[in-house]
Amino acid sequence: MLRRYLDFEKQDKHLYIENQDEYLELLNYQHRLESQTFWNNREKFVLLIENFTHDSIDMEEFEIAFSKLWWKTFQADEAF
Repeated sequence: MLRRYLDFEKQDKHLYIENQDEYLELLNYQHRLESQTFWNNREKFVLLIENFTHDSIDMEEFEIAFSKLWWKTFQADEAF
């Protein structure tokens, strides 16, 4: 299916227009991969939240650490 999508792209066509069902299925797979990337780092996110709620870190430290972790996870997802 991904191959069909890429073939359409090479022809300046869009899978969404040619076959909406296949396109939606491909989006579903994409969403699952994105979710998996964030799920893999869930313990790190939870630890940050716990540290903040137990006053181990302040709001500024939490925001910086959370943003860095989110960005790192987002970049890993974009690698796909």
